[in-house]
Amino acid sequence: LTELIEKDYGYHVVKVDTYTKGGIRPLDEVREEIISRIKKSNAPAYASTIAQESYDAWDASEQTLDEFAKEHSFDVESSELLGSKEDPAPTLRTLTQQVLNFPEEKRQLIELANVSVIVEVANVKEAHIPELKDIKEAVITAYKQKEAERIASEKADSYITDIQDGTSLEDIAKDIAEDRSVQEQKGVTRAGKLTEFLTDGDIQKAVFTRTKKGVLDRSYQYNDAYYIIALDDVRTPEETLIAEKQKMALQQKRSQNTAYAMKSLINQLKAEADITIQPGLIQ
Repeated sequence: LTELIEKDYGYHVVKVDTYTKGGIRPLDEVREEIISRIKKSNAPAYASTIAQESYDAWDASEQTLDEFAKEHSFDVESSELLGSKEDPAPTLRTLTQQVLNFPEEKRQLIELANVSVIVEVANVKEAHIPELKDIKEAVITAYKQKEAERIASEKADSYITDIQDGTSLEDIAKDIAEDRSVQEQKGVTRAGKLTEFLTDGDIQKAVFTRTKKGVLDRSYQYNDAYYIIALDDVRTPEETLIAEKQKMALQQKRSQNTAYAMKSLINQLKAEADITIQPGLIQ
């Protein structure tokens, strides 16, 4: 049982249930695992060789990749036009970028970390800046959204200054808008039921690492709203209580370890003992 470990998100005591000492396992026990690992380690090289042979055969032909794949029972997947930072699948990371390094090559063999990919480039379009008239509405919408978020954040932080100067949360809520209200939650703990916005990681860290009451130094955005959080009271575990519980847990664990050690020793002595049974005692 470890000593008490303190983290930002709470106190922890770690219990080790079992411990197995390292050693050399019998060959019969690990034979299948060794074979599996050898096959796995050789698989990429084998796949790469097959991919190179297939690519050479396809490149020497006049067939499309689809035609060649059907003839040799390969699977082919097509994609839409992709940008340099977009890939057909998460497992094919950097594939598009590597293909676009040589856009004039319509047939390519790309070696990724764990896979070989044969690529046929159907179409390449140069990147271009669209006309303002085509994206004007999208630009205006994005600007308005960004500006609204900035104004909301600055306004929320200004309310925090007002609270620190003595204005109550209730009064500020009344001045903001009719759809704004003060939510109160008592007895908040990490293990208890939390208001939805308190499930956010950054908000949780700010709330549960604070050691004194009062309004938090800044507002926090959750979904489409900004929250001003004030703590009426902060209660941390009493050190004497923590020390007492830790002491009791350690004593209990020591008693268990002693019992386990005695049982293990007795079993070991039984296994090593040379026991002779007199024939006359066995009927």
